[in-house]
Amino acid sequence: SEHLDLLLGNAPPALSQRIVADTLQGKLLQVCRNLLAEGVGLRDFEAICEALILGGSADQCTERARRALRASICRDLADEKRSISVYRMGPGADLQAVKAAVEWMHKKGKGPVLCTSEAARLRLWRLAAKDFPHVRVLSESERAPGFHFVPNNP
Repeated sequence: SEHLDLLLGNAPPALSQRIVADTLQGKLLQVCRNLLAEGVGLRDFEAICEALILGGSADQCTERARRALRASICRDLADEKRSISVYRMGPGADLQAVKAAVEWMHKKGKGPVLCTSEAARLRLWRLAAKDFPHVRVLSESERAPGFHFVPNNP
């Protein structure tokens, strides 16, 4: 948004407002698409919009929105004891490791939920989603209060 301010410095206010609104609308649309692609509902639209306020790329805003929506994400994945069975993955996990994790979770009768660091979450989801579109990838920062991640690694 700082760069946008510099570009629009001498533009008429109505034009500036329109460009900013169009830019935010496009980013909001991309964030919503990103969330839906990962199976995250859009019920708390206010939290999603708030994620845009701090600026950044659509990916950065999506990650902020996921943290804001963590209670909803956890509710969707948790059992009646508020536990989520996860397969913990290191930040450098490759496709072979993802495949092994998904196969292990299926063998154990669990939905494929991978857990990694916040910094690696988006990269791991993009890697996994190509071959395993129903995989869910969480970071520790997405664990909502009162929910527990239960490691299910071999």
